Amino acid sequence: MANTKSAAKQDLPTTFEEALAELEQIVQSMEDEMFTLEESLKAYERGVLLTKVCQEKLDAANQQVQVLQNNLLRPMDNNEEDQQDIEDTDSFIDDTPF
Repeated sequence: MANTKSAAKQDLPTTFEEALAELEQIVQSMEDEMFTLEESLKAYERGVLLTKVCQEKLDAANQQVQVLQNNLLRPMDNNEEDQQDIEDTDSFIDDTPF
């Protein structure tokens, strides 16, 4: 049985979209068809694995968003240095011959 589980894990999709699409297909098949008990259990097991893949991908994306927010999204400082940069840019624009 351990070989079956490791084989199932090796066949897992590598992207969120692929895992979600397969999970949706399993749900649809389970709703539309009459599975045997064994088939239902296999489909359920696969669905659990796919759900874990989706959750891991979502968690990783959430961590990336948090890093970006912490590093990039800061309140703007209205200090003199920023104001000077704006004034320098304005004077550059005003000096153009157009």
